[in-house]
Amino acid sequence: QSRSSAASDVYKRQGLLQIAFLLIAYGITELTTKLKDQSKQDELTGLYNRKKFDAITLKEFELIYFDLDGLKRVNDRKGHKVGDLMIVRFSQALNQAALEDEMVFRVGGDEFVVTAQLGRGGKFVKQVSRLLQGEEISFSYGIEVTCRDNFKQALVESDRAMYEMKKAQRSETDKS
Repeated sequence: QSRSSAASDVYKRQGLLQIAFLLIAYGITELTTKLKDQSKQDELTGLYNRKKFDAITLKEFELIYFDLDGLKRVNDRKGHKVGDLMIVRFSQALNQAALEDEMVFRVGGDEFVVTAQLGRGGKFVKQVSRLLQGEEISFSYGIEVTCRDNFKQALVESDRAMYEMKKAQRSETDKS
């Protein structure tokens, strides 16, 4: 083999080695990105979790804070698998009711947050109620009109409004 042919082989091998390193680096980057995205998703429901709050696209929106009623009772009486099914079914209803630019998050065991277009909060809640009609799933909610800059405060306020609704429902139940 001639000297120029041997040198050419070395350059080819070095080039292939560089390409291999680039492909490996690209693969690692893709894998890291996928893992980061997965860490922003709830494992049970597939909904976003709190880590995805920074991706809210609407500038102004109605923040709806939902909480399932009676999940602990379901878990205690029927088991956690039935409770999980209740959570999954509720999350499906939230997803079905959401428009393209609206986002749905699971923020706790039985707590969910939705960012709905301005003026759509009440309609959203009614739509979820219709989707769950005939099923033994009830919920409380609170709605706050807000913007991205005021998101954390709106989260606190909508959570407070949801608990007021829950408390009112309990006192109604206690009266009957």
